Amino acid sequence: MQGELAELSSHWDGLSSTQQGAVIAVAVALFVVLLVVRRFAMTWTLPRTTRGHKINLYVGQKGLCKGCKESFDPQTLQVDHIEPQSLGVLIS
Repeated sequence: MQGELAELSSHWDGLSSTQQGAVIAVAVALFVVLLVVRRFAMTWTLPRTTRGHKINLYVGQKGLCKGCKESFDPQTLQVDHIEPQSLGVLIS
């Protein structure tokens, strides 16, 4: 490991200050890109998870509202809470 570090150090020392600055700038740019990609990747997974959860609830309840027992089109339903307020469950 120390041999590898010494080799990297000798390569670094052989670069001009302009080249060293360019290497640092590229490293920082890559780091920022990775942060941005990670951030967007986290937001991209949320809608798919939400849609999957909504479909699972709809299928599990056989397309019926848990509160009024009426059948609804899945595109018109909202998933706000698990237990309906009409059954006495308080939502804070």
